Amino acid sequence: MIRLLRRAALLLLPFTAASALAQPAPQSGEPYELVRALQAVQDGIANGDTAAHSSHIALIRQIGEKFLAADPAVWSNPQNSQAVVIYLLSGGAPQVVRKLPRDRMNVDERLFNGALAYVEGRQDDARELLKDVKPRTIPSGLVPGIRAE
Repeated sequence: MIRLLRRAALLLLPFTAASALAQPAPQSGEPYELVRALQAVQDGIANGDTAAHSSHIALIRQIGEKFLAADPAVWSNPQNSQAVVIYLLSGGAPQVVRKLPRDRMNVDERLFNGALAYVEGRQDDARELLKDVKPRTIPSGLVPGIRAE
């Protein structure tokens, strides 16, 4: 059951999110704010917004550039570190994530590395890394609707 929840969380994560309207990435702000904009665009796509669909790839690219240009200190904020995982599972480039200062990330290393393995197609590695992650320990911002109270 937990394995099924984990798999569902990873598959559904790109479609969960903020209830804001689809909009371009904020010009400045924290990485988690950029990812909220991405989630809003993905919500728009799910609702049939063709404009959101056409801007999706450009937004992912723009967020990746902003992540790479960010001050390394921002990644110590758990919201920003969690945003990296959401970005990755929402179609973000693993090549971008691999260039970020992982020693500054304030997120469960198994979850971070498991998500990276998953999007890179390394299913066995992802399964091994995620097998001991308890769904209730995953921050609610990462997996809305999965974490039971």
